Amino acid sequence: MTPRAYANKAMARARAAPAVLAQVADRARAYMEGRIKRRLSGAVLRRQTGKLRDSLATDWGHTSSGVSVRARVGDGLRYARIHEEGGVIRGRPWLRIPIASGKAQARQAGDRVIGNPRGATIVRGGRNRTALIALLRRQVTIPRRPYMRPSLEETAEWGANALRDGLRKLGVT
Repeated sequence: MTPRAYANKAMARARAAPAVLAQVADRARAYMEGRIKRRLSGAVLRRQTGKLRDSLATDWGHTSSGVSVRARVGDGLRYARIHEEGGVIRGRPWLRIPIASGKAQARQAGDRVIGNPRGATIVRGGRNRTALIALLRRQVTIPRRPYMRPSLEETAEWGANALRDGLRKLGVT
């Protein structure tokens, strides 16, 4: 191969590299989004309203060092971070945790507060028919249930392999 032909071939590969990089970045974004949504749909967290899963936003863009793929979840949702990292939620002075039918019920005049070693319980009803309404706790510990970090790690590994394959097709590696 002549030096001129080799240079032309190298230039063609160099011009094709950004397109391959963009294609890999977009595929990595879609892969990461699917992984996170799967974890938010019952694999890690039980889905109740779907707000956390629906708040997922992924994109990719060019940076000074190449291309980055980003994911953001939970904008405006106070509970997004505590599920990812775990932690303690403290009451001021109490946390009210609704029990009956999963919906918060307003406390009524006949409700009784019964103390117990872990806090207190609010019950409604008479002697024979008592219904548990809510628990009162000073604090609640939420365990770590990471949904973002494992997805990002999987995507980084997958993206590196996809980029290697794309560059191999160009004949760069």
